[in-house]
Parts: sequence; structure tokens; C-alpha cells
Amino acid sequence: MPIAGNNAAAKMAVATLIDQFGFDVYDAGPLREGFRFQNGTPAYTMRANREQLIEALKKRIKWY
Repeated sequence: MPIAGNNAAAKMAVATLIDQFGFDVYDAGPLREGFRFQNGTPAYTMRANREQLIEALKKRIKWY
């Protein structure tokens, strides 16, 4: 599950919680990178392993 944020301590807290739910966490970087897994993007609600998720997050997105 990707996360993004500007506060390292907050991301650590969220990552710990997500891990407790049984999901793996991928830090997508600062908050400005959060658009990479919003609705309409290749990584949005994607069922994938870690490598597939990372590749989807790297894909260029056309905004109209």
C-alpha cells in the first residue's frame, strides 16, 4: 500500500498501523507524489506485488 507525506514521524506511524493490518507499505515520497495513486491513475486500487506497484507509480499520467 503506497503512502506519501511530508512528515517522517507521521509516515512512520501510518506505516506501522498499516503493517499491523497485514499490508506491506511503500513510501512514495513527499505529499506532492500522492497524486500517483489517486483515482484514475495506474496504481489506484491496483492488486500487485511490490515491484508491480513501483512500476505503476512511475508511469507518466496525462492530466487534461
